[in-house]
Formats: sequence, structure tokens, C-alpha cells
Amino acid sequence: MKLPPVLVGAIAVVVAAVCMTAGFWQLSRLHAKRALNAARRAALAAPPVTIEPDARGLGALAGRKVVAFGEYDSTVHVLLSARFYKDDLGVELLTPLRLPGGGALLVDRGWLEAGDGQNAAPSAVAEPGPRRVVGLLIPIERRANMPPWRRLAGDAPERWSAHELDSASVAAHVPATLAHMLLVALPESHAPEGLVRTGLPELDEQVHVSYAIQWFSFAAATIVGSLALALRARRGSRAETKT
Repeated sequence: MKLPPVLVGAIAVVVAAVCMTAGFWQLSRLHAKRALNAARRAALAAPPVTIEPDARGLGALAGRKVVAFGEYDSTVHVLLSARFYKDDLGVELLTPLRLPGGGALLVDRGWLEAGDGQNAAPSAVAEPGPRRVVGLLIPIERRANMPPWRRLAGDAPERWSAHELDSASVAAHVPATLAHMLLVALPESHAPEGLVRTGLPELDEQVHVSYAIQWFSFAAATIVGSLALALRARRGSRAETKT
């Protein structure tokens, strides 16, 4: 069945509008990531702020470069699975840092090799005794419908495998920590052999540019295509009228 030209035009307008909206949304994501990357670069360039022993005022330091003093709790670790360093598969090793004034702060100590992307041996990269950790302090979001953490085999140390962090899971499985904050150790903090301080990488911006171009191209193709169909239909109707 041949659709009326007016209906074809209306459908084209709706499709083009949806594509344009998606394109502008990708541009907004691009601007947000650029702003976040700029903030991270500024934080890395700024002198670090020392965290109080009792972690007082920690919320105001979110996104800042900080120095924390304490001792790692080697009895429990969180292993973020399927993390790559160059071409090697491993995990991000997270360990609570016990603060002098009480409580603990979860520290992303860096990348550790694991052939299956899950099981790694934190004891091989132990950092005993008092530590000075320089890193970026970032909030841990509260997320809904997160996959449950899985406890890896072995009685000690306690190892939890997770793909992503959320504050509720941190509070449930590592209850003594300040569950709303994560300290990402920077390369300037000395690391034992086998542990790679990757820091906090910049977010990919180019992907949003590519998606925005695609969506705007779809919109342009829809408009041009609908105009071509309308012109063809108009010529056909003129030809029928002449005959």
C-alpha cells in the first residue's frame, strides 16, 4: 500500500527529530566528559591535601588530590574483575587503609595480574606497616540493581570479586570503611613489584563525537531521502495528469 506523501513527510520529521535529539544528547555527554577530564587534570596538577586522621571533612575533598596515612588491612580485599593493563588481563586491587583516628578508607592500589580476570593473590603485593598514600579521592555512587559480589575461594585473606563498586555493597562487605569514598592511588605512591599504579585514566571523549556525527547523519539522510521521495511522487503525479 502506497502511503500518502503527507504521512511519509510526518514520519520523516519524527525520525529526524529523534535522531537530532540523540545527537545533541551525545554532544552534552561530550561536554560533561570534557569538564570532568579538565577537573581531573587540574586536581593532578594541584598540591595534595592531607586527610585528617579521623577523616573529618572528607566529603569536601571529593575530586581532590590527597595524602592519606595509615596501615592496610590485609585481611580483606576487593578485586574488580576483568581489568586490562596494556594487553594483560588482571584485576584492580582494593584494600582498606586503616586511619590513625579510626575507621578506614578503601584504596584502589592498582592493577594486579590474574589469568582468569578474577583470581589474584594480594599477599604477593603486601604493603605492611605505616603507609603514605597519594591519590585522587572520588565518590562511590549508590547504584541500583548491581550484580552481587562473589566471595572467592580461600579462608584468608577474605577476597571479594566484583565488576563495579557501589556504596551499598562496600558497606555490606567491607563495613568498617567509609563506603562513600574511594582513594585511587597514583603512580607517585611507591608500589611493590607486580602491582601497577594506573591512577585514574581520562574518560574517552571521542566516542561521543563519533556517535553524534552518526545521529546527525541519520537525520540528514532521513530528510534528504524523504524530499527525494516527495519529488519523485510529485513528478509521477504530473506525468499521470498529462497522460
